[in-house]
Parts: sequence; structure tokens; C-alpha cells
Amino acid sequence: MKNNFHQYSIKGKTIILTSANIEENSNNTKLVYNFPSGGYTFKSDMIALQSVYQYFSIFNITSDYGNNTFFYTWFDGIEYSITIPDGYYEISDLNSYFQSIMIANTHYMTNSAGQFIYFLEFIVNTSRYAVQINSYPLDTDIRTTNGYILPSGATWSVPATSTLSQFNVNTTGFGEVLGYEIGSYPNTQVGSTTSSFLSSKAPQITPYSSILVSCNLVNNRAVIPSNILSSNTPLGTRIGSLFTFEPNYLQFADLELRDQLSRSIVIRDPNMIITLYTETKK
Repeated sequence: MKNNFHQYSIKGKTIILTSANIEENSNNTKLVYNFPSGGYTFKSDMIALQSVYQYFSIFNITSDYGNNTFFYTWFDGIEYSITIPDGYYEISDLNSYFQSIMIANTHYMTNSAGQFIYFLEFIVNTSRYAVQINSYPLDTDIRTTNGYILPSGATWSVPATSTLSQFNVNTTGFGEVLGYEIGSYPNTQVGSTTSSFLSSKAPQITPYSSILVSCNLVNNRAVIPSNILSSNTPLGTRIGSLFTFEPNYLQFADLELRDQLSRSIVIRDPNMIITLYTETKK
């Protein structure tokens, strides 16, 4: 689509906002522009978002989203909780963090080659558009056959009869991340074969899909809320990479950024340049 900015470059005015315009304690999402010389009266004016340049720094797993905790039940029958530090994670990152906690809890074994053996995991199943949970059985016979060794400092014992550990989804928030309903997977610790499960709904590893831009100068009667100026989608941009949004047309319709459900977000990196365009309606 042809960019129409040049049609307005002579008649209109631009307002440029940078990190210097960020309001304190706003998580870098609210910018305020103070008009010089006593201000400017807007009457029959149009305003549009012309461009956004900022580094993508919005976390997807946070305590604010309520999607940063999950639980597991080990072979000893005790349930352990895990709290993920706020950050941006892929499924593989979450599983790696899970494994690091199991190492800290000595909930693993090693083989004769010194490789770590885990008995519970969740991985991406690309062909099924799902997250797959795998629980592997353990008993004294399996240990002997495979030459598994308990880690130093372990306070648990290998069960005499075949037992499974459980992955417990106890919160809706983390269930949405993996695409699972609240429950235990498997629903019993009794079992002699590997138990595998697939998401029952589409995983939502990132709870936001677009960023809404609102402006107190806007009165757009076509949308709710009426101060929405524009929206953009940062998905596909790697965390820490420069995100650029330049509408192919001017979207006339204090500046604030929220997610697609109008929830507050936290932008970790304040470096940004946002350009607005104003023009008096004829």
C-alpha cells in the first residue's frame, strides 16, 4: 500500500515524543508532551500516529499476568512449587528453568556417562500445535537396568514399585501458557509406562497480541474506548530487537500504551521515539 505521509507534510505539524517525555512511575508506557508558549488550542483538528521506534522489551511471564507459577509432585509424593522470575520465555526456556529447579532439589538421576536424566518435562509438539507433557516411570528395576545413580545429597528414595511424577497445573494463568486445564498430569502416580499429554487448547505463551496506543487528544466515536489512536503488533520481533511501526496511512481517529485487552504493560527499555501528526480539518 502506498504511504500517504507526503500528502500532509506541508500542511500539518509533527509532535515527537522520546524517553524524555515518559512520565515517572508509568512503567515507560505513558508519555506527556507539554506544548510551548502557553499551549495550543485544538479545534477541528485531526491527529494521527505517524511512527513508533522502540526496543521490544515487554515480558510475557510475570506475576502481574498471574502466569508465573506451577507445581509438580515428585516420586516421594510431595508437591513442590516453582515461581518463574519475571521475563520473556519460550517453552524451551521454561522447561530449562524447570530442570534447573529439579537439579537444585536433587530431583534427577545420572547415567554411567554422567548425563542428567529427568523424569518430567514439557516440550513443544510442533506438528500438533501443542505443548507435550511427558512423565517417565521409575522403580528399582528401571534404576538397575539403566544404571541410574542418585545425585549426592538426595533425600528421596527410588520407589520399589513403578511410580510416575506429576506435573500440576494449579493456576489458570500458567494453564493458558501451556494450553492445559487445571489438573494433574498424569492424574495418578501409579503407572509403569511413559505418560504423555497434549494441550487441550492453543497455548498462549505470550498473553498479549497487540499494543493499543491511546491519546487524551483523541475522541474517536467509532471505537471503545474512544481515546484509542492506533494499534500495532510486536509479535515476531525478538526480545531486545528494535521494533518499528509505520502505518501505511495516517490513522486519524498524555499518550499511553496498553495491551490488546487494555491491560497495563511494563516496557523495560525506555528508549523510544513516537511521532504524532496533526492537521486542521478543512
